[in-house]
Amino acid sequence: CGEADTTLLFIHGWNINKEYWQAQIDHFCPRYQVVAIDLPGFGKSGRNRSNWAIEVYGRDILQIIRTLELKNVVLIGHSMSGDVMLEAARQDPSAMIGLIGVDNFKEVGKAYSQEELLTVDTFFQILPNDYSNLVTDFTERYLFHENTPPQIRQRVLDNYQNADPRVAIPIFRSVFDYGVKETTMIGGLKHKLLLINSDYTPTDTAGLQQYCPQGYELFTISGVGHFPMVEKPDEFNRLMEKALGQL
Repeated sequence: CGEADTTLLFIHGWNINKEYWQAQIDHFCPRYQVVAIDLPGFGKSGRNRSNWAIEVYGRDILQIIRTLELKNVVLIGHSMSGDVMLEAARQDPSAMIGLIGVDNFKEVGKAYSQEELLTVDTFFQILPNDYSNLVTDFTERYLFHENTPPQIRQRVLDNYQNADPRVAIPIFRSVFDYGVKETTMIGGLKHKLLLINSDYTPTDTAGLQQYCPQGYELFTISGVGHFPMVEKPDEFNRLMEKALGQL
């Protein structure tokens, strides 16, 4: 929606869909061209592929930009789609003018121990056998703040539990696999990295300072979990206005 010289391209996170951006679409449409998509495997998009790697999603984003002939594109990527926008920027930095991450890039530069990597491998081995219970436990343990409204908790849980495990699991695995090289990818960025992160888990600013070659700007939102755009949409939109002002 909207007609303007600058395009905001919203990319949702794992197991959710473009409808999570509705408050941002409504807010920014009067002054920007706004595009929100369902990534392949989620929402109303198809599932007819076998390669769910972040690199492929990065190509998808560039294809959307070219097909729709979008100009002056700002990518806004939530959660796993921070890596998706990072990959798109790696493949063609000229295709966008800015990058805004939403609750991601919190541990840039973190080195994973063998024990941690083994724990991840074990998790993915057992996940197909008990997807619904394990994903519910993961979501309730790591993604919500004590103030996250009950209706948003239920909405997220419904989306996570009803996702097709044959799609959700390999995508989740690809997120972890890409995370190992995330620091290297950030080191090649041609854009300043803008972040709107909730503080229910801390953001390691030392890692961002060390590895973002064009610098970074962190905008913090409090009292929310992993979904600030729906938990506190008005405050989120104000912070996004500030982030856009950096471009």
